[in-house]
Amino acid sequence: MKTKTVLEELEQAAEQLGYVVRKEKGNFRGGVCTIDGDAVIMLNKRHIPDVQLVVLADSLRDAPIDTIYLKPAVRDALEEAWDQLDAREAAAAKGPSGNGSDSTADGTDNSDEEAPDAAGEVPHAG
Repeated sequence: MKTKTVLEELEQAAEQLGYVVRKEKGNFRGGVCTIDGDAVIMLNKRHIPDVQLVVLADSLRDAPIDTIYLKPAVRDALEEAWDQLDAREAAAAKGPSGNGSDSTADGTDNSDEEAPDAAGEVPHAG
């Protein structure tokens, strides 16, 4: 199943779960937020579908996905995205030297620096 089709199916699933899914242009990664009391999942139109899929999957991580029907290919793609996110988080926790530290090989501390995401953008607090 094509990524764009999986993305459309997951957007529909998110709406069934009570989320509003919005696609906007801007300098942001995306994710879940609350706007006027509504749970909203923001996706960046400028990101490729693969990145949007990962952001949407991350947003649905705590949602009651088992309460709705998903096609097997969509569920597999969702679980694969979760596995990728888990692997990325585990690698980040180990740090660049693989020992759980945020120090680089030259001893400098990178704990305050943010790495670019899959689209090459550096997320920032805003």
